[in-house]
Amino acid sequence: MDANLQRPFLLADDEHWARVGDPPGVHYDRARRVLRLSSARRGLSWQEDADRARSLVERTPGSIDRFGTRARWDSVGRRVVATGAFPDEVTIYTPEPSVLVHDVAVGHDDVLYLAAGGVILKDLRNRWEPVTLPLAPLSAWRLAPIPTGGVYCLDRVLYRIARVTGLPQRSRAAFAYTPDTFRPKTDDPDPPRAQELPGATWPSAEWPVAIACSPEGRLALLTWVPDADAHLRILGEDDRLGAPARLRGVRYPYGMVWVGSDKVAVLVARSDAQGAEEAPVYPVAAGAPVAAGAPWRRARARWTRWATSTRSAACRRRARTGRSRRGRCSCTRRCRRRNTRPPRGRGRSCRSRGRASRSWGRRATTSATA
Repeated sequence: MDANLQRPFLLADDEHWARVGDPPGVHYDRARRVLRLSSARRGLSWQEDADRARSLVERTPGSIDRFGTRARWDSVGRRVVATGAFPDEVTIYTPEPSVLVHDVAVGHDDVLYLAAGGVILKDLRNRWEPVTLPLAPLSAWRLAPIPTGGVYCLDRVLYRIARVTGLPQRSRAAFAYTPDTFRPKTDDPDPPRAQELPGATWPSAEWPVAIACSPEGRLALLTWVPDADAHLRILGEDDRLGAPARLRGVRYPYGMVWVGSDKVAVLVARSDAQGAEEAPVYPVAAGAPVAAGAPWRRARARWTRWATSTRSAACRRRARTGRSRRGRCSCTRRCRRRNTRPPRGRGRSCRSRGRASRSWGRRATTSATA
């Protein structure tokens, strides 16, 4: 509380700070609610291998679950294998021979998702049989697990994004209902379903490469731009992609992952160091950019006008008349202004005090005006 006993306003959120520069020299730490200097390279010390990046994009990515075990697609044996819990690899799912898997993702709901045109759902706890969810006319190529359950699907042919939610019903013992038993049309209250996001669009000149979901559920889309740096877009709460952010110094990143809630790391194929990979980290804006100017001064000016136009006027009115707007005596309350206090003799009306009440009102009015 300040000297005038007014309510203070703390400016410590992300939207209160204007970050100038491309990229800005500071970043906001959400965990500690402080503004920090951003770590930056003195110069870009790598050279990209475009041909190798294109070949790495065509590989089927693997996935890591919350226990640190990994799942990957075995293109030779045409199966999904896992490692980490046992010394050797263990087969966890074998699809039909004609199925071509483009991506493997272990969801936060302990479900294995496979991008194979449609989306194959395999429960790692064997609570229900595997289910294939068609996405026609879309074709799933990349997957991004959602923290609340389900996955995002990327179609690189039609340039579309879809969201898959819901799970099949658990298997239970066979039980036959009589014909006169009233039953719902579908026993599963939350069946698997796919929803296309019409607002998630981007220019056709940009080629989608990867998608990733943050711990808070924010989806990021990575695209290649001809003869320019790669672009990064964030899916908003209205299921629309925001403005593109340029990844300075990187043109052909072939992978992406979130580092916390406000940064992403991309994989770069280097041509100057064979076998060595580069993973630069870029900050991600939390929302709409702050307006130009000094936000601290502007916000403080608005707060000062609010305090002067409401609190001080009410204080002067009580000090001048000894009554509130409703007509009740307010002399039994301590004045909100500094160095002012109601006269003695609580319980009596202001009019019964006569000169003492009027003299106190003049002093309070002078103090409030000053």
